[in-house]
Amino acid sequence: MLEQAVLKEMAWFKSTALNLEKLKTISLDPNLIAEQLYEQKILAVEILQHRFNIEKMVKISEILLTYSDEGETGELQNTIEALQEQCNTTAATNSHMVLHLEHAQSLLLQFSEGIAEVSPWLQETQALIGQLSLSTISYEAFREQQDLFTGSAGVHRRTQAPGRQAVLRWQAPVRAQPRPGGGVPQAGH
Repeated sequence: MLEQAVLKEMAWFKSTALNLEKLKTISLDPNLIAEQLYEQKILAVEILQHRFNIEKMVKISEILLTYSDEGETGELQNTIEALQEQCNTTAATNSHMVLHLEHAQSLLLQFSEGIAEVSPWLQETQALIGQLSLSTISYEAFREQQDLFTGSAGVHRRTQAPGRQAVLRWQAPVRAQPRPGGGVPQAGH
């Protein structure tokens, strides 16, 4: 009877270990993650119940060992030890799955919060980009903005390193005039 109980427990742990292997891929659906996390926590309780049964079997086998030859119960002892190892491995795998699911749930929540914060800005930017066309951007306005940026970058460099002013001298940007053919002259021409 004890041998049958040990074999039944061994089959349950093997089946559970196979099912855990199938669950290693985590979905990015928050509801599925929550459901899987709930199931893994229930499985953790079931594993504890089976571990309690295994401890009872170990005590019974120790009692049997005192009343019989070691040869008669040696195979049973080996099977129970293998069952304990399978129980420990399955419990550790399930614990890792719970940790991974909790981590995935946390990351998904952070991502959702980030999207909620960025979404209004993104929608506004997309609307503004939709209003822009090449005809609304003049070459002169672009150059003025570029010159302002270049000029403020030069002032910033000067103020950042006053001791190196002799090396980093700010020079007013040279304005490139459009060529009669429509192109902008290259540096040095």
